[in-house]
Amino acid sequence: MVLKQNIVSKPLKNSLNTYLIDFFSHTNLIRVIREGAWIAGGFARVVALDEFNILTGKNHKNILEYLYGFGDIDIFSTSICGINEAYRKFTRGKLYTEAKRISQNNYFNLNYESCFSSNINFPGKKEFDKNLKALHSHLREYCNEYNHIKLQFVNKFFYSSIEESFNDFDFTNCKYALTFKDKKFILHYDTSALEFDRKKELNLEHSRSPLLGCRIVKYLNGKKNITHIHKSKRNSQIIKEFCLKAATNSWDSLFKESFYNSLTPENLKIPSLHQLISLDNEDLVLFLGKITHTRTNYSGGYGIYNYSMIEQYDWALDEINNDKL
Repeated sequence: MVLKQNIVSKPLKNSLNTYLIDFFSHTNLIRVIREGAWIAGGFARVVALDEFNILTGKNHKNILEYLYGFGDIDIFSTSICGINEAYRKFTRGKLYTEAKRISQNNYFNLNYESCFSSNINFPGKKEFDKNLKALHSHLREYCNEYNHIKLQFVNKFFYSSIEESFNDFDFTNCKYALTFKDKKFILHYDTSALEFDRKKELNLEHSRSPLLGCRIVKYLNGKKNITHIHKSKRNSQIIKEFCLKAATNSWDSLFKESFYNSLTPENLKIPSLHQLISLDNEDLVLFLGKITHTRTNYSGGYGIYNYSMIEQYDWALDEINNDKL
């Protein structure tokens, strides 16, 4: 069962709106989200946390840190034709021609494909301002020739509306989106997302994606303004469902066919997830014989000489036994 959504749409405050228009002025992004596509997920969330003063960095520092700290901008549409058209709009004209020249000079890939999207590493704004004095002061500190903006045009999942895309997100906290109309960025958000973000709590929606564990680790370990998972029976049940799917490899064929790496419990970050949230023993039992780690045992020695032996062990069994100590 997915939590009932209460979606609100509002224009951004003038200062933040002006900032984003300036920041993306060397790209065709505004055109893309003005004409049918929308931004949703992580970047829209950072903008929302700035809009509601949940993140307190001066001069929208958190937005810069997100974009230049390996964050990405996820762009969605209603169909494969729609997302291809959005990609085409972004890659037309003199701005994109200049981006290609810059990427060749700086030796990074401008375009590449990943599991669920066509991606563009678009150069940061500094490369487009030959005279550094012309660059706005809030950008100078963070821009260099290696900075780029990562855009992901999602081409495996399509939604009839922003609300439908929210229904597919694994975290309530990601239910934010951005469009553009009448010279304004429009923020769309689920009020529950804002509520959980104000409390710095992560709330789960479902266990359909094999990336759930990786994403929980990312949100609890990273600079995501999240301190813990919201305590509820529903969240506990979702984690148990995820563990069962991870142990039995029971994923939708779309995921199995799209991932480059095999969907093993190790690759799905089960040990890291356990380290952060302490899985129950009944969940750990599912991984007996499925995750093998190594460790070095030292057995004494003489002087500077030590005897050691590297051994393999069953990770799940070791964690269960440690819990009994």
